[in-house]
Amino acid sequence: MDITEKKIILGRKIRIEREKLGLTQEKFGALINLDPTNLSRLEKGKSFPDFTTFCSIIEACKIEPNYLLDFIQFTNKEVTKEDIEISDCLKIIPQNTKKALNQLIITLAE
Repeated sequence: MDITEKKIILGRKIRIEREKLGLTQEKFGALINLDPTNLSRLEKGKSFPDFTTFCSIIEACKIEPNYLLDFIQFTNKEVTKEDIEISDCLKIIPQNTKKALNQLIITLAE
């Protein structure tokens, strides 16, 4: 996974967490002391947050840093952008949809 993909994944995770809080970029930016234009760049995967901003995001969203960085792997197994996107989608879809997807995967694997 190259640096561009890492930026995109991190930005997507930040956007998902902001949306879970029901905040606009302007309100979330004010909460983490970041200009909405710079927040937009982060969410679009155009840049990485600096350490202070990263910590502010974690505190504002009440999440573990590992959640935002779980695309970084120290094993030989390559984690793809698609792996991360699927994992993130599974975290936000309704339980009944998860059950249906699980059944579909079981059927496809047979």
